[in-house]
Amino acid sequence: MKEDAQLLAELARLIDRYGPERFARLASVLRNPEEARELATVVEGALVVRRSTNSRKGQANQTPLGSRILEILKKSEPEKYQLLASFRDDFAAGKILSSMRLVRGFADENGIVLGSVSSRDKAITPLLRSMAALPLSRVQTLVQETAREQADDRSLASWSDVIMGRGVKPPSSCDHSTITQPGSPSSINKWQSEQRTPNRTVDVP
Repeated sequence: MKEDAQLLAELARLIDRYGPERFARLASVLRNPEEARELATVVEGALVVRRSTNSRKGQANQTPLGSRILEILKKSEPEKYQLLASFRDDFAAGKILSSMRLVRGFADENGIVLGSVSSRDKAITPLLRSMAALPLSRVQTLVQETAREQADDRSLASWSDVIMGRGVKPPSSCDHSTITQPGSPSSINKWQSEQRTPNRTVDVP
């Protein structure tokens, strides 16, 4: 109980830093059961990150921070663990966020700070660290949207190859047998056939 009182005292000192308006909004959130549960999820996520950071101190051979976060989530939030483990595996395989440009775009859109990360391989740690602190529903949305956007990018790339005549088949959902490339034998034969066919005339009485 004494420790809780000390925590509240520390929070009260932050009023000067953040202003009374923000504390008033926080009080309003705490009165709403649904929003209070989401806030509790964010706090628990922050604890996961903090514990994973502390657990790696003083160890010569450390596993990546992203792996430690997933290990803790596996016990405390197994459903979120499954989502983020799948996200990490797809990221490592290049199935999602396949370039640093896409990684930075994803981070900017979702308020994720990458810091001084300059390569895609090192970006997975701050991505997982930030996503672990989000509510489960938000993580589900991010994982699903990222996979869908990557699939759309691959579909657009396939069509680009078809248009440029690179010999790549269009997406399987389309009947590409009806697509005729300019200058192909079939298009030339069709043009010659049309030239040999006399124009029809209609007699008007």
